[in-house]
Amino acid sequence: MRRRRRARESIDTEWASCPEVLEALQHFVNNRELAGNEPLPPRVAVTSTTAGEGVSTVASGLAAVLAAEFDTTVVLVDLSWLGRAARPGSMPIEPGIRDVVHLEAQLDDVLVDTADRNVLRLGEGLGDTNLIAPRSQDLDDILDELSNSFDHVLLDMPPVLEGSAGLPLFRLADAYVLVVRSGVTRADQVARATRQLAEVPLAGSVLNRLRSRVPAALQRD
Repeated sequence: MRRRRRARESIDTEWASCPEVLEALQHFVNNRELAGNEPLPPRVAVTSTTAGEGVSTVASGLAAVLAAEFDTTVVLVDLSWLGRAARPGSMPIEPGIRDVVHLEAQLDDVLVDTADRNVLRLGEGLGDTNLIAPRSQDLDDILDELSNSFDHVLLDMPPVLEGSAGLPLFRLADAYVLVVRSGVTRADQVARATRQLAEVPLAGSVLNRLRSRVPAALQRD
């Protein structure tokens, strides 16, 4: 897949409504680079301790940062639905990974464009979730195909502490990023989550919803 560099200013425009998230993600990636690490391994799970900590937002932002800063291609894969019951009012509206597993759609046909031409998205889809197991070989095959086409595959994962059914999914990742919501996530929850994922390398953590105490005038300078 041909890489297409976009203007650096576009990422700031896209994330103007939540600059603190963008700043945290850029800080996260820059720290890894300063430490002599790659920006991120090819296949990374993004997760949290509990629901509502901003995993999807952080995964989308991380994809934008990787595409803009390193001229890489990224696909966002929604696996957050595996291992949990469907939430009221959360019915998918477009085909996705479930439909590929059920052989009702081709992978190329369900990849969705985003505002960034270097970032595509693969949603959960319309198929029956009860017929897909976290250990499914079909998931392995789909992710292998994506890994052959994109520089980075980011997996939007279920929360670690809200049931063990989704834990086998982490075998699909080279490493994971833990989203920690400022003022909400407790230290003991972080400790429990990292213990449960002890066999998976931790790429780092992202502090979400942190509000700066620096006056706005000084931030502009």
